[in-house]
Amino acid sequence: MMEDPFFLVGAERSGTTVLRLMLDYHPRLACFSEFEFAVDLLGDDGRYPEMGELRRYLSKPSLRDVFPQGMPPGAYDYRSLMDGVLRDKQKADQKDRVGATVHRHFNRLPHVWPDASFIHIVRDGRDVARSRIAMGWDGNVWTAIDTWIETERLWDRFSAELSPDRVHEVRYEQLIANPKAELTKMCSFLGFEFSEAMLSYPDHTTYSIPDPSLVFQWRDKASTREIQLLEHKCLDLLVARGYEPSGCESLEVSSSEAKRLERDSRWKRRRFRLSRYGLPLMVLDNLSKRLPVLAFRSWVEERIYAVSLRHVK
Repeated sequence: MMEDPFFLVGAERSGTTVLRLMLDYHPRLACFSEFEFAVDLLGDDGRYPEMGELRRYLSKPSLRDVFPQGMPPGAYDYRSLMDGVLRDKQKADQKDRVGATVHRHFNRLPHVWPDASFIHIVRDGRDVARSRIAMGWDGNVWTAIDTWIETERLWDRFSAELSPDRVHEVRYEQLIANPKAELTKMCSFLGFEFSEAMLSYPDHTTYSIPDPSLVFQWRDKASTREIQLLEHKCLDLLVARGYEPSGCESLEVSSSEAKRLERDSRWKRRRFRLSRYGLPLMVLDNLSKRLPVLAFRSWVEERIYAVSLRHVK
């Protein structure tokens, strides 16, 4: 029987993509990209989704490369279906072990792979928040930090249930500063030796070799108020992860100011989406969410996905 997979977990914009590429270019390791579709429909109690629900989900445009015909024919076995995706990747790449990236709901993974191992990557939340704004996912730092907080708190709860031999921790900043040393420890955790091929990904992808000048960018690019807002929400968690406080004076945020910041973020995010997708497509998107017509909704999702692909690095 094949060894259970490993999973690379962490908040989006924490360096999961570049680390996945490093792992995937190891001659004996295969690492699938975003694998959230394996857990999004799972219940926290391990409940598998109904077949109809799963069939609709797997028909999403973003999953076309994985499930080109949608729900595969044959008997419904959720574990075999999802494990098969990873094993197909492993066999296609002719590697000895396979893993995947999961940004959310990773606490559900043991319901499918009870003996899986986990690599947790964490990045300074102040940089993660700024990166999310640049992606158009949030409009300001007040809301942009929330996903990082949620992900790291979930990891704290989940990792407490795992035995130490199933967990490896890595900080993004250390990985970028000294990739060979960090990857050597990571490979040892997975049962392999480091390979220089892990750092060859820039020859085959649009991602560059690690640049230490790109870490802790918030120190130079975030305003004092942005830093104060971020640390108001997550200073204790930052310190717990080994990140130093900025030294900025603490800031009190009233409930009315918090609501104003949330409205501001929603407005800026809408403006970003209008700029990227255009008003006609955004109108159709809102309309398709209100009408119970699956074909119409799928048609709109196809067009939004096509635009999104043009902006993927």
